[in-house]
Amino acid sequence: MNLLSYLNICNLRSKLQRSSFFKSVLLLAAGSSVGQLISLLFQPIITRIYSPEDMGAFSALLAIVSMWTVVSAGRYELAIVLPDEKKQAKAIVFLCLIIAVIISFIAGFWYFFKYLLKFNSNALLLKNYLFLFITPLVLINACDLIFMKIAVREKQVRGLSTSQIARQLGDKLTKIGLGVVWPHPISLIIGNLIGQVIRVFVIFYFVIESFFKGACEVKRRDIFAVAKRYKKFPLVSSFSALLDVASVQVPVILLSSLFSEKLVGYYGLCLAVLSVPMGVVGSSIGNVFVEKIARVKNDIIYVQNLTLNLFKKLLLIGTLGMSFIVMYGDLIFYLIFGKAWKFAGICAMWSAPGLVLVLAFSPLSSLFSVYEKIEQGFWLGAFSFLSSLICIFLPYWMGMSELHVIISLAIGSFVSSIVLLVAILKIIDINYLKTLSIICKISLPIYLLQGIIAFFVRRLF
Repeated sequence: MNLLSYLNICNLRSKLQRSSFFKSVLLLAAGSSVGQLISLLFQPIITRIYSPEDMGAFSALLAIVSMWTVVSAGRYELAIVLPDEKKQAKAIVFLCLIIAVIISFIAGFWYFFKYLLKFNSNALLLKNYLFLFITPLVLINACDLIFMKIAVREKQVRGLSTSQIARQLGDKLTKIGLGVVWPHPISLIIGNLIGQVIRVFVIFYFVIESFFKGACEVKRRDIFAVAKRYKKFPLVSSFSALLDVASVQVPVILLSSLFSEKLVGYYGLCLAVLSVPMGVVGSSIGNVFVEKIARVKNDIIYVQNLTLNLFKKLLLIGTLGMSFIVMYGDLIFYLIFGKAWKFAGICAMWSAPGLVLVLAFSPLSSLFSVYEKIEQGFWLGAFSFLSSLICIFLPYWMGMSELHVIISLAIGSFVSSIVLLVAILKIIDINYLKTLSIICKISLPIYLLQGIIAFFVRRLF
């Protein structure tokens, strides 16, 4: 075989690999897009049924549940895609399920005992017995994490895509149906729970034959073996992931304790709307990206090219979309969600630039686990968490307004995201100057152009 023929074969193989990758991404993105479109279509109805106070109580509970969920499977779910032998992957799944049951009941009992002892540290959580939903919510969210990784391993892209649509339909229709009869935070919680249950069952249907066949062959010693083999995930990654989630969710919890239920509702809707791109694009690409990188991680040039291409595309898509929120957020929220939610739009205007960067790095953050840079992820999570605390307590101690607190959180999120992006890309030998250069070249022209247009548009109105 001559050199030209060899190069042609290599080029063809590379094209096929990229084609397979992007087909999977497109299929997942399509399912996520339809699911999030359903969410956006029904959300204006939901905001007209439920008050900001109801949404605030719901957001506070979800913030608590999210922090328990991230460690609910001991972070072992990240290892499901790593073993070459399916038997080891099955052992990891059983280990995850055992840990999930234990953690979910610990979470529920913790808040139950706080209620019995009248230790009312979070009035929104204990009011109306919302804490009773913590155990089922944490458990079903843990199952969602586990089964999602199984589907990724089995390349069941269609199952993941279908589950997104089914979840949103179940969630939103239940919230609207119950809200008409009983507009209460519990109705919102039940809707969320039903949506998650539907998603888990849909994924289970798609993977039951390909993955769980012969599951009885897994012995107790196999479970102990994988627990020891991947012990870094619970020992280090749990703290890192918890800090990472806490940097987003702790502000919601603190806002409910230090400020008003209304502000929590506004901020919760702001995050829910701005997180749509992450649901449509970020998580879809992330699920395929981690499976792909885990197989070719030793080919650093290929990984660099794939990662940079994804980063640039995500940054471009995110900036183009979020630039409209930055310039017209107050008007958009007023028109879509109603007059009562205009302040949520102002929150979104400040928060959007930081969340563009979150969209850009969230799929790439799996590089920490693939290259086993768990300790580095921990310290970055600690930095992000501490910056969130500073950004909310400093304005509170200075007696600033609620808007100043939101601005402070937005600035802190933006800076933390820059640091995380630089650190993630450094794992694959991409230096910080190149990372910052990409951000400036893509984002700044779009924001400047959109700002000039917005200046004249707002003067017209």
